[in-house]
This record gives sequence, structure tokens and C-alpha cells, in this order.
Amino acid sequence: MCDITMKKKLHVMHQHLYTKESQDLFIGEATHDIYDDYEQYTYEEETGAKVILRVYENYAQIERIGDVHSILKFIENEDTTNPIKSEFGDMNIDLFTHLYRKDDNQVVIAYDVLHSQDHDGFKITFMMKGDLNEYN
Repeated sequence: MCDITMKKKLHVMHQHLYTKESQDLFIGEATHDIYDDYEQYTYEEETGAKVILRVYENYAQIERIGDVHSILKFIENEDTTNPIKSEFGDMNIDLFTHLYRKDDNQVVIAYDVLHSQDHDGFKITFMMKGDLNEYN
């Protein structure tokens, strides 16, 4: 059961760990729900896809619901196998999480996508700002 709900400004940045290329994935308003054992941030991308970030003490989960439905779990120093469903079929993606850090205003996840002999590394940063309900 949700204990507290509020609106926050959210900035989501994605950076390639090895090329250092970066891009803003989202800048806007998110719903912030606080539960007994985790916090949840929900927002809608320009494409109409819904994204849910669940922040637990020891891991994070990002669920994206749109043309592609994915649930990615990030546990520091562990491999995870994550389901991805699309109109073209179902598959799994393997990830290794190098870093998971959270505080009141930021969540940082650094991870590798594991495929065959190659690895692609990324860092995703969620920066939260203010309770927008205070300003309404």
C-alpha cells in the first residue's frame, strides 16, 4: 500500500561508459510513490511508453511498458537475466551491474549489457528535484 504520493521534477540521463556519449532520456514531471519497502517513480516518455523506476534498498528495477515491454533488474556486482517482450517475440537480456547508488535526490546505475564476446557499458542517472505539490 502506498504511504505517500507526490510529484517531482525528474531528469534521466543515459551515458555510454566507454565512448562517453550521453543523451537525455527524459526531462519532466514524475509521480513519486513511497511504499513500505521501496520508492517508485513513474513517468511517460514522448513515445507514450510508461516507465516505472522502483528503488529498493539493495537493487533497482526499471519497467518500460510500450511497444516493447521490458523489466530490467539491477543488483550491484551481480548478473541478471531480464525479459523483453515485443510484437516480434520474447527474449532475455543479460546485464551485469557495476554500480547501484541511491540517495534522496539521485539514483545512479552503471551496467554492462552482456552479449556473446562483447560488452556494452552504460550509466543511467535519475535526478529528482522537489515536491511539486508544495508549489501548487
